[in-house]
Amino acid sequence: MKIEFKRALLNPYFVYICLIGILIAIIHSYNNIVLYKSVESNFYNMVTNGHNPYYPLFSIFTMWIGQDGENKIANLFYTILPIFSVIPYTWSYCKDTETGYYGKTVKKFGRFNYHLSKYIAVFISSGLVTVVTPIIDFFISIHFIPATHPDSVYDIYYEIFSNNFLADIFYTHPVIYVIIFILLNFVYYGLFGCIGYAVSTLLKSKTIALVTPLIIILIIECISNRINKGTVENCINISPYSFLNPAKSFYTNWYIIIFEIFFLFITSFVISVYRFKTNTELVEENI
Repeated sequence: MKIEFKRALLNPYFVYICLIGILIAIIHSYNNIVLYKSVESNFYNMVTNGHNPYYPLFSIFTMWIGQDGENKIANLFYTILPIFSVIPYTWSYCKDTETGYYGKTVKKFGRFNYHLSKYIAVFISSGLVTVVTPIIDFFISIHFIPATHPDSVYDIYYEIFSNNFLADIFYTHPVIYVIIFILLNFVYYGLFGCIGYAVSTLLKSKTIALVTPLIIILIIECISNRINKGTVENCINISPYSFLNPAKSFYTNWYIIIFEIFFLFITSFVISVYRFKTNTELVEENI
């Protein structure tokens, strides 16, 4: 398992995606820091009776990349996250079978250990590349932007209303709010990578392994838009494009998210187990 983790985390695709994510975090945080500093002097002069009513408007909890819904860089980042998650290691099974690594490894460690190690490595590498950006963005920004506690009086400015997912936690424990969304992205996109891996064991195609998770997320997005077409009340948002983006997490709940996570896990794991039991021919071909 250690060998598989090393292969996953040191392969150039994982490194490249992480570097792109770091660059996005630096650009976004720099822009917001410049914005905050440009208004800081005037901002602190708006004091009435020792109190500045506008102070809560500028906070790390409203300006980190996850909550910056009006920022083009932030919106672009959350749009391409599904692509980020499948690039690092989803395709690795196909490469292993092509190079003969699969047969040699299975002969030495067994098919079960190979597939289990591969599944976990894909999950972790896919999850990590999606959380590198928000983590770095948050920690850069917090050194320059105050961690002012959000005030529900300014919900129109924050665009966090009662129908937002975890709105109560945002206003009471904003740090926990940030952590929950980062963990949700890690788990969800980690499993998305596993879907790609599972498909690759069936069809032995790098392209299909990379494209299938993206098709699935687009189908879910279309279904979500369809069932909510023309309605505002009683909306049910099932699209990960929305509920994984804190700034756009309207009309969803834990039941929907847990169901989708459970579905992704069961689907990817069942397919992987099926191939574990049926692909003995590949061992013979690659030895």
